[in-house]
Amino acid sequence: RHTSPILDTELFAHRSFALANVGTFIFGIGFFAVFFGYVLFLTDIWHYSTRSAGFLMTPLAICGAVLAPISGRVVRSHGPGLLLFPGGLLVAAGGLWLIVGADSTPDVGGVWLPALVLVGSGAGLVWPCLFAGLVIDIPRERYAVATGINQTIQRTSTALGVALAVTLLGTTRGAIGIGNFRRLFILSTVCGLATAALAPFVGMRNRSPGEDGF
Repeated sequence: RHTSPILDTELFAHRSFALANVGTFIFGIGFFAVFFGYVLFLTDIWHYSTRSAGFLMTPLAICGAVLAPISGRVVRSHGPGLLLFPGGLLVAAGGLWLIVGADSTPDVGGVWLPALVLVGSGAGLVWPCLFAGLVIDIPRERYAVATGINQTIQRTSTALGVALAVTLLGTTRGAIGIGNFRRLFILSTVCGLATAALAPFVGMRNRSPGEDGF
């Protein structure tokens, strides 16, 4: 056995680390499928230009950027489980909003913006909770390895999220109504709910005495 393995599987014995990575994988699939698929929805179903579609995606990033620092402070004081649950529910609510409200007629104010504010706000709560849950039970000297493993899992979820979006959507041009995009909205909802379900367990400590975690 190597003294400094690239993938230190012993870290997965820490419950919070293992579940935070599970959350990263599940939430990452839904989140990055959204980034890819929602742009296609705007261009192929609502027939916006690529530039306009990019502009209409900005509320998602803005909400995440505004809430992430606030979430980080709350997580530091109260642990990652507190905001992970509502964050996952917000993402699920955004997907549900599109399932119920989206059709082939563009409705930016009534459908699109509320959905993106919900998903973006949820993401702004979820990501800091997952990153904190990752290291809360890990000795400081192993932080680099822990975050490296998590980044690998996150990149994997990115690729799988895009691949799954392509598989679910199939051909988008010339689709009747909103085509298969409801499948994508369902995926976002399911991933949000699954992430929220991890909230009671992410942040639970099982470290040995003397280990200095988060």
